[in-house]
Amino acid sequence: MHRLEGTARTLGVADRVQTVVADLDAVWPVFGTVDLVWASSSLHHMAEPDRVLTEVRSVLRPGGLLVAAEMDSFPRFLPDDVGAGLEARCHGALGGERAAAVPHLGSDWGARLAGAGFTIEAERTFAIDLKPPLPAATGRYAKACLRRRRSNLDGRMSADDLATLDALPTATDPRVSCSATTTPSARRAQCGWPGGRERRARGFHGKIGIRGAYTLICPRPFTGSIG
Repeated sequence: MHRLEGTARTLGVADRVQTVVADLDAVWPVFGTVDLVWASSSLHHMAEPDRVLTEVRSVLRPGGLLVAAEMDSFPRFLPDDVGAGLEARCHGALGGERAAAVPHLGSDWGARLAGAGFTIEAERTFAIDLKPPLPAATGRYAKACLRRRRSNLDGRMSADDLATLDALPTATDPRVSCSATTTPSARRAQCGWPGGRERRARGFHGKIGIRGAYTLICPRPFTGSIG
């Protein structure tokens, strides 16, 4: 929020930008109607995403647009030759805990948007193939995620696997692989990101990477009646 406010001041548009901190699983603050709602990798964290989508529709002006970018799965950072399937074992060890913590990850967001009264006009996927050099911030993100993952794996993996994970953030520069799907929907919709449902983005100077999947949905509220 502070960065957004600072950027708005730098660009001379601070009088047009208002930030609001709110728990979207609780009662929403009153901020009037809007033309655009952008939700990036956030809906799967909601306790009741269907209710949140209904709230979004209620604040969008007729013709307004919702853009939702959603992961289909958790990102991956390690190439297959690191630790002979080490990352797959990490995901397997954490799978049950993640399923309980984020049960809506990988949902069919197009269907959920339609259920909330939005019309989906298009659905596309983006093939992502990021090559080095990538921004330093991307490498920091990958390493931070690996450290956080490592902190939850004690007692769940072998000592050798844990030792390999401990060495990665300092021994290897990261790489990124991920995949994304986009489905714009509206009160009418447009969406973008051509490509296959599985895409891989590689980067970071090469060794550790991110693999995952995103869904980008841009819906507008449906203008007819809903039964």
